Amino acid sequence: MRRRAMTSEQASLKKISGHVNEYDFAELIGGEVNLGAPTDKKDVIDRQHRSHSVKGGTWWQIFLYARSRLLHNTIFRGIGNLADIMIQCIDAFPENRSDYLVDKQAAKIRLQEPMRLLRQEIERPDIFPALLEKSIFNGGTDF
Repeated sequence: MRRRAMTSEQASLKKISGHVNEYDFAELIGGEVNLGAPTDKKDVIDRQHRSHSVKGGTWWQIFLYARSRLLHNTIFRGIGNLADIMIQCIDAFPENRSDYLVDKQAAKIRLQEPMRLLRQEIERPDIFPALLEKSIFNGGTDF
């Protein structure tokens, strides 16, 4: 059977490489590593006191928001129709993973139209920069 989880040694090496990336990035921008809580997303603080979350790896997953957060996050709610369309994408899937596994194709077909709408919304020149600012840099303030 194939093991999915990392070994303790692999996890330790990942953590160390993440800290190295933080110090490298801080040096590049003339900032400093935030030595606050380990769960804090503000890894590096720049000279203008802006926070940055440093990521590594080949693939990035830039944000994971629950449906409820998209309903109430004032920044996403203020970026065109983005929040509503992302909610449509979430709603294309059944609530239970077991239901999804029974018929993956049905969910994928339901997802097609909301994804087309999402692409069209993101292609708007006034939407794309705001989406990047929020999703990558956590720009704006949540109320």
